[in-house]
Amino acid sequence: MDRSSLPIYGNWRGFYFDFDSKDDLNLAIRETIMAADALEERGIESIQYFSGQKGTACYIDFPPTEISS
Repeated sequence: MDRSSLPIYGNWRGFYFDFDSKDDLNLAIRETIMAADALEERGIESIQYFSGQKGTACYIDFPPTEISS
C-alpha cells in the first residue's frame, strides 16, 4: 500500500478508549476499570478520566515518534 498520499494528523500521541452509558454511569466506570486492569496485566500504563456526564475514558500515551514518508 502506498502511504505517501495518506494524511498525517498533527501530534497524535496515544490511544483512547471511551466508555459511555446513558442510563448507568457505574457501568462505564466498571468497563474502564476492566480495560485498565487488562492493560496493566500486559505492562501497559493507562490513565483514566471522567469524559462527561455519562462516561469515562482510558488513555494510553505513546512517546513522540518520527514518521517519515
